Amino acid sequence: MARTFGTPDLVGAIRRELSTATNRARNGISYLTMDKSEGLNPTPRVLVGSRDKVRLWKYPSKNRRHAEPIVAFLGLVSRPYVFDLLPGKSFVGQLGDAGYDVYVLDWGQPDHEESANSMETYVDFYLPRAFKIAQRDSGSPGIHVIAYCFGAIFGLMYQGSRGNSPIRALTTLAAPVDFRKMPVYTQPFQDGSIRPRDVITDEGIVPAAVVARTLAMRTPTYDVTQAVGLWEKLAGDPKSGAIEAHAAMTGWVRDHVNFPGVAFEQFVRDFLNGNGFVNRTARVGNRPVALDRIDIPILSVVAERDDLVPPAASYPLRDLVPEGVYNEVVLPAGHVGLVLGGTAKKITIPAIVDFFSSHSSELGERA
Repeated sequence: MARTFGTPDLVGAIRRELSTATNRARNGISYLTMDKSEGLNPTPRVLVGSRDKVRLWKYPSKNRRHAEPIVAFLGLVSRPYVFDLLPGKSFVGQLGDAGYDVYVLDWGQPDHEESANSMETYVDFYLPRAFKIAQRDSGSPGIHVIAYCFGAIFGLMYQGSRGNSPIRALTTLAAPVDFRKMPVYTQPFQDGSIRPRDVITDEGIVPAAVVARTLAMRTPTYDVTQAVGLWEKLAGDPKSGAIEAHAAMTGWVRDHVNFPGVAFEQFVRDFLNGNGFVNRTARVGNRPVALDRIDIPILSVVAERDDLVPPAASYPLRDLVPEGVYNEVVLPAGHVGLVLGGTAKKITIPAIVDFFSSHSSELGERA
């Protein structure tokens, strides 16, 4: 009689482990050969404007219902393709489904040619021109704006420094407002242990690699956490899309841009050290940034678990703009979760759509 060395449970466990190992091997090869640098860009888009390295992309809605388009942008830290990263979970795709044409502003990858760009270059030159293109292309004199993270600094500087603006409603996502409440990665610049000139190259830029290392100070175990998450996903069904989603998300998180040196020195002086919004010292050229005079509706979206821009750094906006214009949504998410994943799909985007809809004109009405 043949002798059986394993129990049915043991045999089953071995088979499951072999299946898991096979999936990890197959998915691992797929992951290593995957293009993770530019996201998946699932939503159709068209280039409607460009100046220097700056590009304005239009994501036309298949069912446009609102006259005012949405213009979305980040700041001088990360790439804007996070707005269109995953099939079925695209931020701009869902806004399009809600009846809005969406325009995404891409600052490009600055190099020595942009080294002299100041904060005013973006707030007073590129932003107004992008807005005009969106107005002309959409046929609407009014627009809505979504400003994410550092982009919210630009959005608030723009609106707070002028009395006349095409913006009908402004949404800020994870807006850094009170720089005394920012995490550890800002401290070396605030206490003077690192000066701006220490990180600006001979070409006049702060390299993207320096930006990435600086931000990594807040979560030194990030790479380990991501490796564990990837190991778990490699064991799953290769048809689930989890590997592609993980690759796209981690690729974007690591994909930073160079920071123009002049703008960086201004940012450190006026915000990291000067706390310009809270102290009411921020300026655009010779114009003060008067947040207390903003008269358009503002929706501040805050992430409870944000370790890049903590809630405490965003909340002071409540007291800096008029009470009658301020609205706030606090979400159980991290920084990236505001625009990616289940929270974005189920809460962030519906909240933004509801907010904009109450300040929008139906297509065909006078905007």
